[in-house]
Amino acid sequence: MKKNLLVLVLIALFLTACSAGADTEKNGMIISQAHIYLPAATSDGSSESPVAAAFMTIDNNSGLDDHLIGARSDFAMTQVHEMVMDGGVMKMQEVASIDIPNDSGIVLKSGGYHVMLMGLTGNIKVGEEHTITLIFEKSGSIDVSMLVTAEE
Repeated sequence: MKKNLLVLVLIALFLTACSAGADTEKNGMIISQAHIYLPAATSDGSSESPVAAAFMTIDNNSGLDDHLIGARSDFAMTQVHEMVMDGGVMKMQEVASIDIPNDSGIVLKSGGYHVMLMGLTGNIKVGEEHTITLIFEKSGSIDVSMLVTAEE
């Protein structure tokens, strides 16, 4: 009986892991490899930091050039940021938009463009899924489920 229960639990965990980070597609925009990086976590996986970042790949197959113009969530204030070199120092700054040409894509990653999550409300934990809404100029709003990770 215990062995059967263990097998069922392992199958459930496997299926959950497979469904996490699934591609999201709407209006020709495909968001993949989406996750929230929680930079500082305690041993129980809870947030110690009031900030996190969302990384992903966005592919544009909409037939039109588009722009990521913002993001929103119910658990943090969001801004679209980029990392830039300024006088030999790497700095983070907010940007008004990110160009995503038709039949092309962009990777939001550490050291480049990303969605900054500030003033986290509650206590998000590694392993949880949270939704961030990406806002595109032409493709509209797209809800993306993202797994919280401790690694980029």
